Amino acid sequence: MDFSGKLFEAKAQTALGNELINKYRTFVVANPATCATVNNFLREARNLSYDSGVQALVESLATTLQENKFGWALASVCESISSSNHRTNYLQLKAVEQVQPMLEMKEDEIVSYIKSGALKNVMYVEAFRNIARAIYREQPVVEYSEDFVAVHPVALVEQVEDSYYFHTAGRIFRTNKEGIFEASRKDVSNEFLVVSSMLESQVVKYTDNALEMKLGERTYKVYTENEETKCSITLEGKTTVYTVDQLRENNNYFVAAAPASQKAQRSALLEGFAKIVENFDKIAILNNVSVISNKNDRFVVIENNGHAYARLLQSNHCQPWEVKNDIAKVCESIKKYTRLDITKNYTAAIDNAVAEAKEKEGQAIKENLEKDAIEQRKQRIAELTEKFKDDPVRLKMLSEVAAELNNL
Repeated sequence: MDFSGKLFEAKAQTALGNELINKYRTFVVANPATCATVNNFLREARNLSYDSGVQALVESLATTLQENKFGWALASVCESISSSNHRTNYLQLKAVEQVQPMLEMKEDEIVSYIKSGALKNVMYVEAFRNIARAIYREQPVVEYSEDFVAVHPVALVEQVEDSYYFHTAGRIFRTNKEGIFEASRKDVSNEFLVVSSMLESQVVKYTDNALEMKLGERTYKVYTENEETKCSITLEGKTTVYTVDQLRENNNYFVAAAPASQKAQRSALLEGFAKIVENFDKIAILNNVSVISNKNDRFVVIENNGHAYARLLQSNHCQPWEVKNDIAKVCESIKKYTRLDITKNYTAAIDNAVAEAKEKEGQAIKENLEKDAIEQRKQRIAELTEKFKDDPVRLKMLSEVAAELNNL
């Protein structure tokens, strides 16, 4: 990955970007770069999407991570357990010893190895169990820890004026600079509803930067090649690439050949996939949304511009809960309900929220002081006006000063 080398080649475009880059440059000069170092950098850089220099570095790292996402996940967990203060946990350390040889393998070998049951002897470790589940389900799991797994869902994002709509955890949400809001079906297009239903039902699955749907012996796939959206059908080992119009024509033949009892369902699925192809450039992994789970709880967290929303999806020990506040307070509430500390996933966002709160508080104090000063000056002008009521020159001067104060 050459994280250190890329750090020193990076050229940030903003003051905050330079601050972040220099912070990690200083760190890697004195310390070896680890999985945790890279993961923390990516987490913080997520809040600097407006800095093209920082994002160029993020994209360079993300390319490597995407190509090795499960190997990286295993390495991150092994490192986290090995460096943990809980060195009395003999079983977890023994599990790491069994997994470490896999880190020398290539990504496709790791996936095949795990699918064949390579992790079955270490499934008592929650993090390894979650990685295995992710491979079986082929979900775009991005972040792991020894305490929980966080899945960033794939969804269609629809923009309406200055708001962005997406569907996750069974609900439609709208985000803008003001915060996070729940939306209704009437706020979005019919295509949004069809595509979102296909994605969330797992009829269509994300794998290797593509979306796939299996229907009988056929595998439908949509992907990007040379910045162009393409779709294909694989049947009996032969893959054919289609345009959207050709796909729909093929769909018509396939539906016509189906038994009467299957025509309606098959037609709906195939048209839904055609709509996914048409909207593929609007479909993304939602980095601001995490579905977090461990053996006790499963909940969704949405973060946007310092605001946050979280809701329980499933639990074996507590009643339903839902919270909406700034990201720091939402993390506090989640810890209270689930005993899970997820603040490390939102360190940069929390720092920004705290800094913003301090700035707003300081601005309010400043405005109050200025207001008090203006009122005192107005009072002084009133006193001087009374004192010099028979002096036209001084009254004119006082009138001009009063007019300036009114403008303030």
